[in-house]
Amino acid sequence: AAVSAVEKSSSAEIALATSADADLAIAERLARELGSNVNRAAELRGDLVARRNLTRVATDAAALRRELEAVDSERRDLFGRWSSLDQQVSALADEERSIRDLALRCHDKIANVRPLAIPSVAALEPLTTVDDLETMPWTAARAVMAPVMEKVVRLDAALGEARRRYQQPLDDRDDLRGLLQSFRGKADAHGLAEDAELEPLYRQAESVLWSAPCDLQSARSLVDQYVRAVNAKITSSVPDRGVGS
Repeated sequence: AAVSAVEKSSSAEIALATSADADLAIAERLARELGSNVNRAAELRGDLVARRNLTRVATDAAALRRELEAVDSERRDLFGRWSSLDQQVSALADEERSIRDLALRCHDKIANVRPLAIPSVAALEPLTTVDDLETMPWTAARAVMAPVMEKVVRLDAALGEARRRYQQPLDDRDDLRGLLQSFRGKADAHGLAEDAELEPLYRQAESVLWSAPCDLQSARSLVDQYVRAVNAKITSSVPDRGVGS
């Protein structure tokens, strides 16, 4: 029984040592590549060689490996995104020019458009090359990349909001034009296109909607007035079929 207990204890120690050695081998490599936790990995290696508290060493080695693998995953992701950042910034510059053209068109076509500041892509600092970043310790490289990546994300969001804000009035005008024309067609289908009451309302709305700059508030009110008038005319022209008719 005593021999069996010793064998089991020895087997358990071997298993712990083997597991700790495998985890430490990966942790040591990543610590060197990342420039992080090198001393911590060395201390665990010393404890493993001396067979000091193998259970703790195995637990700490596994934890260190997981921590460094997570950091390495972030590193790979950030470097991967950085490698395509030049193209993304170039695309954002093209988007900025397009939005500035859109803003001019919107101010020209729509009255009382509230001005919105369009962020400048040129304000971004020149990008550090991947080769230069790879020569830095990970913490230093991350300190360079992370703030720039965050700026690019915010810039992308700000340009998207600027496009939405300047495109919306133009879309609203086109929607009102479509609504006006559809109800003109509806009136025509009921023989009311040239109705003496409806025609002036249509012409008023049409005049505002096809003017530049277009007053959307007035146009919306005039289109609503025309829509109500068309619906009312159509309703009044339908014979009232009473019971037994």
